[in-house]
Amino acid sequence: MDLGEIQTLVTPEVEALGYRVVVVELAGGHRSPVLRVTIEHDDHTVPISLDDCVRVSRRLGALEALDGMFPGSYNLEVSSPGVERRLVSEGDFLRFLGKRARIGLIHPRDGRRWFTGRIASVEDGWIRLDVGGNTGVVSVRMDEISRANLKPDHADLFAD
Repeated sequence: MDLGEIQTLVTPEVEALGYRVVVVELAGGHRSPVLRVTIEHDDHTVPISLDDCVRVSRRLGALEALDGMFPGSYNLEVSSPGVERRLVSEGDFLRFLGKRARIGLIHPRDGRRWFTGRIASVEDGWIRLDVGGNTGVVSVRMDEISRANLKPDHADLFAD
């Protein structure tokens, strides 16, 4: 199972329904694989509903080519990004400029692998995160990030 091939197959099907793929993940191992597809509306201000997830799930579940990518059975999960949504592209970071995020690094820096703070700026593949305190602003290249997601506090949740 090649995740890139799966994403290449899934993305146009999701887009044909008017949604955007946020992330495609494989979990569960070889015995009981789980294909997770996180979607959002092209208009980012509209939340994803259960009906949206069902619609996409039915479309993807009908793809014989997708079935052929798994040696046996697999589970398909389609979901919304949620409030702690993954940040996977520079565009995601730009869209959430000023919001609180948690960034995990592939290799630790100064003994730390995780940094949490406000997205201060995004430019030319660099993310600057204001973590406050003595550390201040941490600059991270996109290719150094293992995983990143929003980490809203109460002010973020109730401001929108």
